[in-house]
Amino acid sequence: MNLLQLSKLILAAAVLLPISACVPFAAAGTAVVGTTIAEERSVGDKIDDNIIEIKVKEAYLQNETSEMFERISVNAIEGRVLLTGSVKSVQYRIGAEELAWKISGVKEVINEIVIDKKELSDHAKDMWIASAVRSKLLFEKDLRSINYLVDVNNGTVFLLGLAQDEGELNRAIKIASTVKGVKNVVNHVILVDDPRRNASNWNKKKEM
Repeated sequence: MNLLQLSKLILAAAVLLPISACVPFAAAGTAVVGTTIAEERSVGDKIDDNIIEIKVKEAYLQNETSEMFERISVNAIEGRVLLTGSVKSVQYRIGAEELAWKISGVKEVINEIVIDKKELSDHAKDMWIASAVRSKLLFEKDLRSINYLVDVNNGTVFLLGLAQDEGELNRAIKIASTVKGVKNVVNHVILVDDPRRNASNWNKKKEM
């Protein structure tokens, strides 16, 4: 098995694990039902988003260099794709966005990739920050944290998802900003009643 095949298997497992992990909790009854009701995305939408994420990463893996695959994170909600990370040249930043747009089901590409010629950022610290933000959102009363995705790059927190209203969104941003080590919070969360959610393509890529 070559590296490409192995990486595909790993990526496939990453998609299947969250889905299969839900099965043992079916007996929990009302707890699971409550969580399902609280989430705005349908099961089908979640699967579609997972497929988009894996296909974008696969496209990066098949690229001539491992720069994109190793240094760029991909998150998707309802076809909105958020790209974060640090690459060494603008060529990779532009190329990463172009490859993401080629994936079926992508409605918008939010390119938050930065140019940084240094080595990879302190992932351990970023992972700790992301975990802390998710935890605080989870335990915040009357905030549907399941509708938020959190990513962190070099201390900058990126929020992607769906908020019930402006009040909930403002609380989520404030919570994220209070976590130790956070330098900045970038918001890409929209409201659940945003009419763009039903659009087939939000941000059509201009012809190069």
